[in-house]
Amino acid sequence: MNEQHPDGIRPVFTALLILILGLVLSPQFAAAEWREGDYRIMSLSELLPHLGATASSDLPVDTPVLLARGTVPDDIVAIQGGLVRSGLALKPTARGREVVRPAVDEAARAAARLLAVTPLLVNTRAEGVIATGGAVLYGQIVEPPYLVENDGEEVLVNGVLVFPSPGVPVAVPAADAESIREFELVKTARMSYRRDLESLGGEEARSRFRETVLTLTHFVEAEWRSENSLHVLLANGQRKSIIMSNVGREPEEPTSAQLNGYGAMMARNLREMLRLDMTIVAGATYLICEDNASGAHMRDRLREVLDSVEPEALILARLQARLGNRAAAADLYYSHRGGR
Repeated sequence: MNEQHPDGIRPVFTALLILILGLVLSPQFAAAEWREGDYRIMSLSELLPHLGATASSDLPVDTPVLLARGTVPDDIVAIQGGLVRSGLALKPTARGREVVRPAVDEAARAAARLLAVTPLLVNTRAEGVIATGGAVLYGQIVEPPYLVENDGEEVLVNGVLVFPSPGVPVAVPAADAESIREFELVKTARMSYRRDLESLGGEEARSRFRETVLTLTHFVEAEWRSENSLHVLLANGQRKSIIMSNVGREPEEPTSAQLNGYGAMMARNLREMLRLDMTIVAGATYLICEDNASGAHMRDRLREVLDSVEPEALILARLQARLGNRAAAADLYYSHRGGR
């Protein structure tokens, strides 16, 4: 006996079949991969066929590559961005394209950066202490509370100098044509963002702001990590954040101390970031801020990764995914390993 199916079943079945076929036929990476925060980590061997390249003879094919979560096989630009982020490069050779890594000893470079610093314990009742956020200072995970102080141009977090960087100084960018264009474009985009917030709402305003800043040729990727922070990957592999925490409200009147040089402005920004539960990451050659997790969750995850028994290269990739900087990941890993 033939059963009669309700009219609605065939269209639903057809739609499901189309969806399944779409998933099967769309470009997909191999199943072997890891996830860490907002990134996916894949072995270089999985990416080489999509790049039409080979690995240099001294580069293991299981080298982890840090990719943005939504990267697909046919997005060669995004894969190349992942190579840059992971300290690798795609170079043309006489035999074709080859993925290479600069001949550096990452452990030796970390040892040269690390200084014998001991963060001070902060009195929880001291004036100006901040109980939120997180800090990783010279390869050490520091528990709250935090005290951000400035003396002239210098900024200290719990007694540790974080700005200017004692290694390669973190200086105000030179006024070249590219940096001037970036400053003017971001300034104009901020003004448009304020107007769009009122007329179009937050989601559309953030989308338009992101599209605008990506017109800068040295901005490779841009992603909103929160309503207040746009993370940008630069063509040189470094990352930066555009903080929008004061957008939508009148700016506070600066005090005389806040007007006392660039150090005061930097200290104020770092205090604001800690109050927003971000994590300050500082070392001999870098000062960055991460907001991909709360301060407490960041500290817990970093310790979990450090205590794992995974291969060193994968641990470094996971730490870089969290800290946003290869040098910071190496400093934390080798400092932790030396303290075991």
